[in-house]
Amino acid sequence: MDQQEWLQIGIDRGIIDCKNSIFSEKENMIIENKERTVTLRKDGRYMCYAYLASGRKAVYGKTEEKAIENAVKRENQERFELERQKYLFGFCYKKWFMAKLESKIRPQTTDRIESTYNKYFANDIKELDIRTLDSYMAIDFLVKCVDGSPKGRLTRKEFSKIMQVIRGTYQLYCDNYVLENNKQVKDVIVWDTVKRKVEEKCLLYTPRKKEIAVSGTEQNAIREVVLKDEKFIDRRILGLCWLLEESTGLRIGELASLTWKDIDFENEVIYISKTVCKYYQRDSDGNRIKQIYGTGKPKTEHGVREIPLTDKALKVLNQLLKLQKECGWYNKEELLCYSGRRIKDVTNALYKNLRRISNMAGIEQDKHIYPHLLRKTVATNLHDAGMSTRDIADLLGHSEIGVTEQCYIISTELEKKRKKMAAVL
Repeated sequence: MDQQEWLQIGIDRGIIDCKNSIFSEKENMIIENKERTVTLRKDGRYMCYAYLASGRKAVYGKTEEKAIENAVKRENQERFELERQKYLFGFCYKKWFMAKLESKIRPQTTDRIESTYNKYFANDIKELDIRTLDSYMAIDFLVKCVDGSPKGRLTRKEFSKIMQVIRGTYQLYCDNYVLENNKQVKDVIVWDTVKRKVEEKCLLYTPRKKEIAVSGTEQNAIREVVLKDEKFIDRRILGLCWLLEESTGLRIGELASLTWKDIDFENEVIYISKTVCKYYQRDSDGNRIKQIYGTGKPKTEHGVREIPLTDKALKVLNQLLKLQKECGWYNKEELLCYSGRRIKDVTNALYKNLRRISNMAGIEQDKHIYPHLLRKTVATNLHDAGMSTRDIADLLGHSEIGVTEQCYIISTELEKKRKKMAAVL
């Protein structure tokens, strides 16, 4: 579609005012009213200047009138092109993204937004004039995102990320249009309708992976492997951290960021006030500079909490403390999982250690034990012991009880059946 067709669509929909231009009123007056100076060149062509944003540029024609006509045409082309660039989807997205950065949201969130844009938008509607975007185009694009995925379907969570980008970018365009033109955009997209239409045309789903809590037998096997692993101090320290996880239900980022000053042995509590963060440092234009590994605030306000220590947890902490003191590593400011050398990605080191322990414990390969499963197992065990869901949610740092009920209390049917059978058979 050429420039003239884009312009005609905008005029027909009432979103482009033919009299408007990105040039100032003074510049418009100069361009429209200036008496053009036309000179005859030695080669027989006529030369006239076109007044562009970057300065004046020589334009030629076979006649005096043609030179003036070409100069005006060149000026109008630049006007239109600069006006059009202001409304490219990619340009509007960049402004929305920068507004997100300035709003001081978590840097991990901005990284996720950028990844979503690069995956679904950058090679598709980046060059689209957002003024021409309507409900039908939005539906077609979103359906294409779903159908074009490797499995031909998307999770509702992934779809909501795509919706956030397209909806946020379009809303910024609408807000700016009102400010610049003092009138509303015609035929504003109703995003709830768009979402409903997409759901009618393609498959969105919520993963329902059947999770089985780590059984008491499996936990004992893990504990036995950790306590017997005395050859390598670093492995033993990371392993003891996982035994602490079994008694506290911490997020892996919270576990990796724990220091000794977070442990109150006198009152027997752990203070959770930070988590490990991995994000990109950015310059003033929002471009990535380098990846940062550090600590930041927990995922939600409810993540700041106190967790009471059980006798089992205190025993593990005392073992960790003894090991670090024997090696001369103990310091109030030091990480619990410090094992003599600085690890850039602590969470990754913990994850690999858990996988190694699971294999050594003889846990079946088809039952993949991962950090969050241990956290969910703690929630499940507390629930089975009769603790209220509200109290479990508070211990886990959840802001909503529904999350705890739906996602964290998982199946222990096999273990229950085993106990009933053992009592009878």
